[in-house]
Amino acid sequence: MKITIQLDDDLYAQAFEFAEPGLDKPSDIVQAALQTYVRAKATRRLAKVGGNAPSMSDIPRCRGEPPME
Repeated sequence: MKITIQLDDDLYAQAFEFAEPGLDKPSDIVQAALQTYVRAKATRRLAKVGGNAPSMSDIPRCRGEPPME
């Protein structure tokens, strides 16, 4: 999709400074920012519904004893 957007110059320069190697085009940086935004929003949404299963049993945190060799 092609779209025209206006970005704050200072914010874009800061994002470009923090960009990982390979993110050298403006479209790459905007794409990475959108992916991060969506991931953060999905995480928050998942956290909100996380407490809605009070009858669910606890999930074991360890696998038990390591196998004997």
